[in-house]
Amino acid sequence: MKNEKLEQLIQVCYELLPENREREIRGLIEAIDFFKTDTGLVISFNQRDAFMYNGKRIEVLLAWEFLMKIT
Repeated sequence: MKNEKLEQLIQVCYELLPENREREIRGLIEAIDFFKTDTGLVISFNQRDAFMYNGKRIEVLLAWEFLMKIT
């Protein structure tokens, strides 16, 4: 949140694998639906990706890239 406005929805995990992908994305999708937005961000240690999930855009970003963007 920034100035009482949603800026970005973020989920953090070390790595998205078939074993944890559904769990990690499900929580993010719940937040996306709650805040009535259509995008979310997953920050991971070593993955970069972008995909659609149930009509929502999910971007996966390397942690160091995310940190470089916010500084």
